[in-house]
Amino acid sequence: MIQERLKALRAEMEKRGITVYVVPTADFHESEYVGDHFKARKFITGFTGSAGTAVITAEEAGLWTDGRYFVQAENQLKGSTVTLYRMGEEGVPTVDEFVKDKLNEGGCLGFDGRVVNGTWGGKLEKIASAKNASMHVTEDLIDLIWEDRPALSKQPLFILEEKYSGKSTADKIADLRKAMKENGANVHILTSLYDIAWLLNIRGNDIDYVPVVLSYLVLTETECIWFLQEDVVDDKIRAYLDENHIITKPYNAVYDYVPEIPADAVVLMNRGMVNYRIVNSLDKAIKVEIVDWGDYEKPLGWEFVNSPNHINKETGAQFLSELYYNADDDYEGRTTVPALVDYKEKKVVNNDYHHLTNHFETAFKPLHKKGAPDLYPEELREEIDKLNVWLFENVNNAVYRAQFAESLQAFKDGYETFFAGLEAMDKRLENQRFLFGDYITDSDIRLYTTLARFDYSYSRNIGPCVHRLVDYKNLWTYARDLYQIPAFRHNTYFKDFAASEDLTHAPEDYWENVYYDIVVQETDWDTIWSQPTGREALSKDPAHKWKAEI
Repeated sequence: MIQERLKALRAEMEKRGITVYVVPTADFHESEYVGDHFKARKFITGFTGSAGTAVITAEEAGLWTDGRYFVQAENQLKGSTVTLYRMGEEGVPTVDEFVKDKLNEGGCLGFDGRVVNGTWGGKLEKIASAKNASMHVTEDLIDLIWEDRPALSKQPLFILEEKYSGKSTADKIADLRKAMKENGANVHILTSLYDIAWLLNIRGNDIDYVPVVLSYLVLTETECIWFLQEDVVDDKIRAYLDENHIITKPYNAVYDYVPEIPADAVVLMNRGMVNYRIVNSLDKAIKVEIVDWGDYEKPLGWEFVNSPNHINKETGAQFLSELYYNADDDYEGRTTVPALVDYKEKKVVNNDYHHLTNHFETAFKPLHKKGAPDLYPEELREEIDKLNVWLFENVNNAVYRAQFAESLQAFKDGYETFFAGLEAMDKRLENQRFLFGDYITDSDIRLYTTLARFDYSYSRNIGPCVHRLVDYKNLWTYARDLYQIPAFRHNTYFKDFAASEDLTHAPEDYWENVYYDIVVQETDWDTIWSQPTGREALSKDPAHKWKAEI
């Protein structure tokens, strides 16, 4: 039975490109005990002890537990193909050491981000980063294969009277807000069930032996929001909550709420208790949204086609042009992309595509994560700026001059310039890993955007090519080397490059064309671009592709 479950899990891992999957013994709240719904590690290994962590790869499965359970685990794991790792014994790797060893370069590390706390998740993130690996943390793969999984506990609530609690809920909330202010915080995230039960003077029975309620809580200067399974709130509890100005929202709505906390908010939380998914969702100061042209009789410009009802929820705009006009009523220029939008002011504040990345690398530096890549080092800025101008004229824009030429001479000029530019870059990369040596810079990002589109889009639009990207010894391996960094891979859409239409709105007869039906749909782009490159041999620091900010 366990072997069948492991086979099913590995199938789901393979679908998502996950090479290592971690299953701890935990709920979403770091509780000491967990309800039946959260016993995923027991389900996938067969080990019933109260403490342990499972790690699954394509070929191996391991269980880590402590000395209390060695005999029990050994007996329960017989015939399961799960290897017992006795924690604390000499020569036995820790979970983190095992993950580091088994995670391949450019692989993918997976776990349910709700059952790993922020501190441990940060350590796993560093392991993945060191391997240039991606992370898949927003999905519970065990849930996909556990057909008869017990539902989340949903037990009745009751109020703990003040004569037992010692202090009213209103006073406790007031005291907590005072402590927040003293610590300079204006938002406090609570996920510990014990802390929430104490603060609200409300008890439940969602975990055996512990009178708590499955829930999250966010306290701000003006609001107290309790995220729980709302159907357990009866009239008496509702009146009590209203009396204490406590707002309720659905249990899982916290994962929609937290990302919307303003970037300038000062958030107080315990990363050792708050789960990784919540912690990680707070790090986004910039939101990226893709726009496209809508299907209208008259060209109305870029539209928020990927938003619900084509309306950008932060600004209420349907078209990007609206945000241009909010910035300048008399604006008569083109409403171009990329554009930087201030969601608070609901207007475009910058569309200088030549320098937009430089602004992110300098003006936005205080918002960068710790250890973020230094893509625009001060000692190279003058050289980077010069090369960026050259790249635009000789590569990035040259291909468009050929593609949209209105005369034979204009086409010839753009065409010849483009291929001469590629030859120059191929030569530059012959003896160094990246454009400026051992580490990626802003210039590498700019060159990559053209290289990624070359064989699948540009080559079909400018006629017979002198060479394809795959014909350039250095450029081809260089582009793949960049692609294997998660930030590049997850933002490169080869199928869209290869298609000439929006695949989500293509007419019925669109797929009658063999090229689109077979080539576009069936080509395994990721496998092609994930092949080893060997370019690390050109670097003095082969283990790292970028230099972290100081």
